[in-house]
Amino acid sequence: MWVIERVKEGTLKVLGASSLGAGSSDIQLGDTQGIADAALLLDANGLSIGRRITVPVGSTGTATLGAIDAISGGVLTGAITFGKNLILSNAANELTLTGNLSGSNGAALAKTGAGAVAYSSLGVPSFSGGTVIHQGALRWYYNESSTPGNTVSLAFGSGGLTLNGGTFELDVNASSSSGTDTLNFTNPITVTNQGGGLGGNIANTHNSVNFTGTVALAGLLQINNFQSGGGGNPLNYAGTITLDQSAADGSARGLISSNAGGTQTSLVTASIIDGAASAILHGLTLRASSNVTLSPLAANTYAGGTRIEAGGAWIVATGTNCALGSGSVDLIDGSRLRLASPSNSTATVYVGGGSTAQSVLSLAADFLPNLDANSSGSITLDTASNGTSISHN
Repeated sequence: MWVIERVKEGTLKVLGASSLGAGSSDIQLGDTQGIADAALLLDANGLSIGRRITVPVGSTGTATLGAIDAISGGVLTGAITFGKNLILSNAANELTLTGNLSGSNGAALAKTGAGAVAYSSLGVPSFSGGTVIHQGALRWYYNESSTPGNTVSLAFGSGGLTLNGGTFELDVNASSSSGTDTLNFTNPITVTNQGGGLGGNIANTHNSVNFTGTVALAGLLQINNFQSGGGGNPLNYAGTITLDQSAADGSARGLISSNAGGTQTSLVTASIIDGAASAILHGLTLRASSNVTLSPLAANTYAGGTRIEAGGAWIVATGTNCALGSGSVDLIDGSRLRLASPSNSTATVYVGGGSTAQSVLSLAADFLPNLDANSSGSITLDTASNGTSISHN
């Protein structure tokens, strides 16, 4: 009986369960010499491949593993080992990897295609070259089974995670039904001027998940807290956020929150600072389609001001270090900002009126920041004035 054991070059599309033959040996993806590209792609719904896939060192061509043509239900159950860079690609829907993922020789991963690739193996990914997500989503379905009260550090490989237009999601399903498990995701993160997304789903309300790796921000980072348990701890973005001021590329630097899939409040305890000194100050852009709480554990020291854009939800700045950097704070038409601490009282705040929706500045303490004379939006004092509007002319 014939069996396919190597894709030396070109693209092999798998159209059925018997397309690779009856063997159980490894499938080698790529050659050990030369420059040829090689790809192994599922091209039919519901296919499952159980053989181990290996990517050897040698050829300078690309190695691509994944699915095409908007198939659904594809699964790769065998281990995947790569000795050079590997591209995971999926055109649409979700392709699932249940075998261990490991690399050597400093090999890196890249994710392409508008669909999602989901890693759901019991093993933790082991490679050191980092991960770049260009399109779609890379999801890690992590089943946490430690004793309640433990703190677990997680990393998707030991290198950095670069978001270049794509999204990384950490979906946690802990077995404990009581107590609190704290999970810290430690990879350092870079967001290019193409932007990207970072978030996850905490399925058990007793979990606490923190993104503790530093974030280098050269674009807009969408933060997503798809918390299916409801009412539990919010996803916490805790790693220091550095605004990249090195390029005059016109791209905003900032955080935006999604309202997709029943998104819950996101918590940001990271301080936001500027990168290397530059004549260009991009400032910080914030937009909330689901509520965001800013409660940094250290002071925000970025310069260039803060732009609050309309998203339909509240941005709440609270705590002793919650001052929004230096420079003015501008509420663009229809946005909502709640200042819950006098540490913001020195900022000059512009509250836009808007032709269709007024911006709202809510003050939760008995203080009033410096108001821009052109402000025409709504300002309320939640406690001192029982939420009634006050004059700001």
